[in-house]
Amino acid sequence: MYERSGNMVSTNVNKKEEKTEAEKQEIPTVTISETGSYSACCDEEITKIEYSDDQDSVEICSMCHRKTTKEEWNHHTISQLAKKMNPEDDKLRVKVDAVIIDIKSGSGLVKRCKKCDKVVRETFQNTICPQHGDLESDEIDMILRTKAILDDGTGALSLIMGEEETGRILRKDTIEVIKILKKTQKPPETVRRELEEKLIAQPITVKGFVTADDYGLTLEAVEIKTKNIDVGKEAKTLLEEVKTTSH
Repeated sequence: MYERSGNMVSTNVNKKEEKTEAEKQEIPTVTISETGSYSACCDEEITKIEYSDDQDSVEICSMCHRKTTKEEWNHHTISQLAKKMNPEDDKLRVKVDAVIIDIKSGSGLVKRCKKCDKVVRETFQNTICPQHGDLESDEIDMILRTKAILDDGTGALSLIMGEEETGRILRKDTIEVIKILKKTQKPPETVRRELEEKLIAQPITVKGFVTADDYGLTLEAVEIKTKNIDVGKEAKTLLEEVKTTSH
């Protein structure tokens, strides 16, 4: 529960442990990841403190009381990233608003090598890992994955969604998907088709890490949010724009 004290709202912070404004300014700041919930300093949960008088919200470690700040996800268009990124650059933390225009092969429920997590290739007689060669059945795992093309009108890039984000889109995890396929006796390809139905032409906001190589940009998603579009409103807006430009 939140406790209100003066001009701040806090969670689970004892009054005797609260710091004065001068003391707070002296507390060193530690940066934690957007997806993390623990401080790198002592592995204790972060307690959030929100200030009401136009101050930025901060988070404070419940053990050592260090202030933490979350790393920002800077918004980019794909054309900006294409001009900015080179193959020798480190991955860049970004946020992109765009539309998924294609779900590529290798999406859905796929098999991977347990030794290296690489997706395997199946032939008529063998299952082959690109690193470890022929695999036995007990050396193979199954995961959910999505490989897609993302377009924001300024350019396009490859989007990779891992097991967790793909499961969120499908609203079921890998184990549930496998059970459903066994029960319905449907092929794994149906999972890819379900992803197409849910994602093609779907406007989304993606937070993730982008890298560049000789083939273009690849964005590894950390978080994906879909946008609900009012089709009638969008059509009306488009019609008004057409009328304006025609005069």
